[in-house]
Amino acid sequence: MKEGKPLNALVEVTLKDDERGDPLITADALVQLGLMSHAEYETVAALTKKIATTIKEDIESKGLVLYDMKVEFGRLDTTGEIVLIDELSAGCMRAYKNGVIVSPLELDKLILG
Repeated sequence: MKEGKPLNALVEVTLKDDERGDPLITADALVQLGLMSHAEYETVAALTKKIATTIKEDIESKGLVLYDMKVEFGRLDTTGEIVLIDELSAGCMRAYKNGVIVSPLELDKLILG
């Protein structure tokens, strides 16, 4: 695949495991290991796409192209509901302006205006 080729809202899941370098895991493995159900995976994927699309559209108005981003989900103790558990900031995304990657500090300035 050519670097920079647009992907249609590709969702990858990694385990939050610093010792193992946050390894990639498949939806089937998540289910078989009892970490989440297929329905919960679909919820996470749909939320990820919705969040990324919203941010992508917003920063495009500032002349930026969203390349990728990271979002973290967890469960509420009380209900088990899947929710976004981490901030959405320039530090969790990569974006380009005029074909050049923008540093997180500069990206933060450009986003916030």
